[in-house]
Amino acid sequence: MSEIETGHPDGGESNIISSTEKADTAIHMRIEACLSGLNKLFAPPFNEEAGKDLVAAIRDQARCEAVSVFLSKQDPRRLDCLAGTGYDDSYSGLKCYLSDDKQYLTAYVFKNRRPVWGTYAEIAQDLKNDLPSVVEHAEFHLNKGPARNIIAMPIMSGAGRCYGVLNLENKEEALAENGRFTDADFSFASVVANLLGVAFQQLLYGKLVIDPPYDPRQKTPFSTQLEAIAQMLKLHVRAECVSIFVRKKDAQGKMILAYEAGVGYIQGYDLVYQWDDKTSFTVHVAHGKEPLRYTDAELVTKKNRDPAFPFTKQCIRWTLSGTFRNILAIPIRDDDGEPLGVLKLENKLPEGEDFNASDASYCNAFVQGPILALLKKNGPMAHAQTTTKGYRLLLDLIKGPPPAPGTKDRDRIEEVRKTRKQHPNDITGGDCAAYLGISRATYYREIHQPAKAPDAPGGLPPA
Repeated sequence: MSEIETGHPDGGESNIISSTEKADTAIHMRIEACLSGLNKLFAPPFNEEAGKDLVAAIRDQARCEAVSVFLSKQDPRRLDCLAGTGYDDSYSGLKCYLSDDKQYLTAYVFKNRRPVWGTYAEIAQDLKNDLPSVVEHAEFHLNKGPARNIIAMPIMSGAGRCYGVLNLENKEEALAENGRFTDADFSFASVVANLLGVAFQQLLYGKLVIDPPYDPRQKTPFSTQLEAIAQMLKLHVRAECVSIFVRKKDAQGKMILAYEAGVGYIQGYDLVYQWDDKTSFTVHVAHGKEPLRYTDAELVTKKNRDPAFPFTKQCIRWTLSGTFRNILAIPIRDDDGEPLGVLKLENKLPEGEDFNASDASYCNAFVQGPILALLKKNGPMAHAQTTTKGYRLLLDLIKGPPPAPGTKDRDRIEEVRKTRKQHPNDITGGDCAAYLGISRATYYREIHQPAKAPDAPGGLPPA
């Protein structure tokens, strides 16, 4: 029988991670292989190539014939095909009308907010009263038909809203289990759909791809977007509490690590740590490079063996249950390795379970994708460099606005070089990198001191 029971139709808990725990850790390598395509969705402006790259990566990792992403855009009566691969030419721009759910399996999944997973024969039997022509319709567009099997996964927001549907069709026959996609494929599709949900939620608030059904002039604050991600992680990883701490400067200019968003804590939870606080576990994680998982007993043991170990239990009283059982904490770093913050999950549910490697990999995919994208675009440290005296001096001395990030305009680069040479005590390399929209590492590697290449005419002149 096909499986139509897994999901969270009312925004409640799902069993996605319970199935992931049983799967091989290779699932998470497959997720990471899709992050490049996903990150294009987190870095607007969105373009058609971003969708093509993403569905191609999903198809390669799922080892199937076809993948498509349908999205609810301007017209509430239909879903539009955002991107697809493995279908004939008629599939491009396909529209799935929600009122005609006797034909479209995609519409059925969207309206019921539950995944469908199985062979088409199983699905036709299970849904014969709801979707009598599901098999005939499915076979119409596949390049290599006939249609054999599918995973149709709703793309959900952290608040339980459905944005669209991710379809994976025709698993490679030699790799199928009982003619269907495997448990590992289902877990993989679940995580990718959740990441897509966060991407579309961010794009919705930026009014880039989706026109929201409410006033588009209302922009969602930075912390509210982070809170939506925290809510999704709470539901799917099954944790009592999820928090995101962000590195910033306080009113006196001192570096701190402050609570920015989260769910599951009592009212008033608003912790702030000094950046050099050696007694704070959260600060300890922020300075590190690897995710850390501990139970309460393990932390107490480490503290007893090493009194200098940063663990004080000072935030336990803020959990809704009033207890502390275990923790998963992941550092957030930018492309240059600079620390930006910490994602922290506390008290795995149900009681008696501990966070595991699958949970860490799942959360790390969110850290590398939507969380990092938000911090790089809107976080406190993202704008720190653009308020310096050197940056403002570049704006005053160079005509025209700064180039679009990553443009690497040769003439503008040369102007920045000359301006910095004229004001070496006022303009730093970080100012130049911020102005050009590139990382500091890229600036120092390619522009400040580029490698000499006499046999490659047209290279940038030495700094």
